[in-house]
Amino acid sequence: MVVPMQPAGSVPTEDALKMKPWLATVVILQGIVTFGRFIIGDLWGGLSDMIVVMFGYFAVKDPSMLYCLWYCIMCTFNLVFDLIYLFIRVMELRRQYFHRDMPFLYNLASAVLIAAPLMAAIGAMVSYKMYAEARDAFFGDSEALYAAQQEQQQVLAAAQAAARRPRAQYGATQPAQPVQTRARPQDDDKFVPFRGQCHRI
Repeated sequence: MVVPMQPAGSVPTEDALKMKPWLATVVILQGIVTFGRFIIGDLWGGLSDMIVVMFGYFAVKDPSMLYCLWYCIMCTFNLVFDLIYLFIRVMELRRQYFHRDMPFLYNLASAVLIAAPLMAAIGAMVSYKMYAEARDAFFGDSEALYAAQQEQQQVLAAAQAAARRPRAQYGATQPAQPVQTRARPQDDDKFVPFRGQCHRI
């Protein structure tokens, strides 16, 4: 049995590496959204987005796909809270969500609260796609290796069974087989003498 030295899906595939520029773009946009949150005074939202951006940075720079998994989880949590926050603001402002007569920070806050869950959703999808590619490749290689090991063990077991089988040595005589005699029919034991008339020749 082969024990993998790395966790499942930790090694990136070629397809996952091709998707890293897209992930980097999403992380940069999330950084811009984080900066916008601090501008509008959303400190808690800015801190949570900053943590997500940090995980995204490691997911882009580190070759391990486990950072992509953690980044996907963080984006998913952020997405849930951002959608709740966005829903509350939409229900409060209704048609005045964007208003030309309101200050710049008012419209900026409305834009940031839309961009934050959007970037979180895209980041979660891209990072999960990358991790899923690496995971499927890992388990595919493991199944092929396991099948090869099973076939090798079957061949080895057949060879050992053939080696344990007794073989006839050169010049050895076969044991004599017992001679089977046919049983006499019961009618042979009943002798009947000739009782006819004799003629002299």
